[in-house]
Amino acid sequence: MEGQRSDASFVETVKLEITSAVKSREEEIAENALQKGLTIEVVSEITGLSIAEVQKIASNLEN
Repeated sequence: MEGQRSDASFVETVKLEITSAVKSREEEIAENALQKGLTIEVVSEITGLSIAEVQKIASNLEN
């Protein structure tokens, strides 16, 4: 039983790391797209990020 729990824990950790990496890549793509002049709405659509998330990235670029 204990081995199964640590296996499940390992799998969950890997899933979280992959999710985090994908999110980081989406944010990087959004930043690049915004710098190329795409609108927030288009960037949201192509990355899957919410409008609010893309707006936050855009405001960070302005600073």
